[in-house]
Amino acid sequence: MSALIAIYDVGFAVKSFWDILSGLPTTFFIGTVSCIIGVIAGIFTALIQIYRVPVLRHLSNLYVSIGRGTPLLIQLYAFYYGIPLMMSGINHLFGGTQIYTFQSFPPVITAIVTFAFNVGAYLSVNFYSAITAVDYGQVEAAKSIGMKTGQILRRIVMPQAMVIALPNVSNSFSIMIKATTLVFTITVVEIFARAKIAAALNLKYLEVYTASMIVFWIITLVLEQSFAYFEKKLRQKGIA
Repeated sequence: MSALIAIYDVGFAVKSFWDILSGLPTTFFIGTVSCIIGVIAGIFTALIQIYRVPVLRHLSNLYVSIGRGTPLLIQLYAFYYGIPLMMSGINHLFGGTQIYTFQSFPPVITAIVTFAFNVGAYLSVNFYSAITAVDYGQVEAAKSIGMKTGQILRRIVMPQAMVIALPNVSNSFSIMIKATTLVFTITVVEIFARAKIAAALNLKYLEVYTASMIVFWIITLVLEQSFAYFEKKLRQKGIA
């Protein structure tokens, strides 16, 4: 044990811990924005499936199947190289001549689009279950007094469904924060990229990676406690 302690540079691990934290804003920005967009995408996808909207229902099924059935890293590369190709095609369709490449778009935007695509596919299933779990008797009562579908969803169904889905949203947010470790592959410098740079420069990989593990562990604990506190408050107010 003493030999291991002698080899492991505790001082450098502590120093790298604070260096790694400089990537925290990028990590939180990508995770938060992609999760917000993913929640919106998940809700709309779930509603399309619940109300069985023609054509869109089949497209949403395809989206969920691809989003849940393919690895996130492959999706990241697909969007990284696919978005410029798609934009070039749209530009050409409207008579433009500009050709876009993967260097034409900030990689942070690509990361957000990819993560939102992924988390939206997963949350759509959760929101489907949450929306259908709301007592249908409330919907019938609302219809009986002349409320429209949009009003019923906005005032009765969605507030309850959001609370039911909250634990899954919390879990998805934590997963997205940890999944940001993949974005270094498209040159985004977040927490893990900071760790890799520090490790490569100093050749002290164990110290740096254990420090980054602690950072993500603390972030996850804070997120779990925050969402648990929020859910508890909702229950105390009788919303949940």
